[in-house]
Amino acid sequence: MKTSLTIMKKKLLVALAKPMADDFGYSYISSEQEYRKTFSGGRTTMHVAFANYSYEMTATVDIAIRLDIVEDVIARHSRPGLHLGKQSWTAGAELGNLETSTADTPGKRNVIDICSEEDIPTAVNEMLDIFWRVGIPALEEWKNLNSLLTILRGRDRTSSLVSPLIYDRAVVVCALLFVLKRHDEIEEIGFEYLRKLKSEKNFQTEAFHEFLNNLLTEVGTLEAPDGEV
Repeated sequence: MKTSLTIMKKKLLVALAKPMADDFGYSYISSEQEYRKTFSGGRTTMHVAFANYSYEMTATVDIAIRLDIVEDVIARHSRPGLHLGKQSWTAGAELGNLETSTADTPGKRNVIDICSEEDIPTAVNEMLDIFWRVGIPALEEWKNLNSLLTILRGRDRTSSLVSPLIYDRAVVVCALLFVLKRHDEIEEIGFEYLRKLKSEKNFQTEAFHEFLNNLLTEVGTLEAPDGEV
């Protein structure tokens, strides 16, 4: 009798848990289909997403990072209820797409086929391989605030892969500028994003405008001469 897709998913995720723990120090979070690791100043994750078909499924692997110092700035100045608090992530991407965006030959497949239980060991090895080759270097790069800012401000495809929604990208960029003490750039770059949001009639335009004003107010307070606010 053919193994159900639900059982195959569970077996794959459990099989992946041991090498993720032993080789990379990641803990398995079964309820989220992901593996997490904390570091001083944040946490990283590798998540597995599945797509079911009649008798088979495909899987993709994505990564994300939370930088506490950046998320604290965003939470402090965002509308109440808009920020996810401790559950928020600063940047993330699907590894197959991330690999393709920097490949010499675009168009590489970014899904893993799983047709039967016998495919699980191969699928696990493919996931570990792309995490090692693409995921680990990306996460290490994103831990560096200047590097992440450069990526998000880039004009290539990678910036939209790492932060697909313009509102999210805008608040992270402004928060990074604040943390890096590049205060003189926040207003110009912030209003650049605000104009783009307005031109696209983005539903989060006003929320970003409010965030930006709150952030600039804090900048003004920090930079005011002693006794002046």
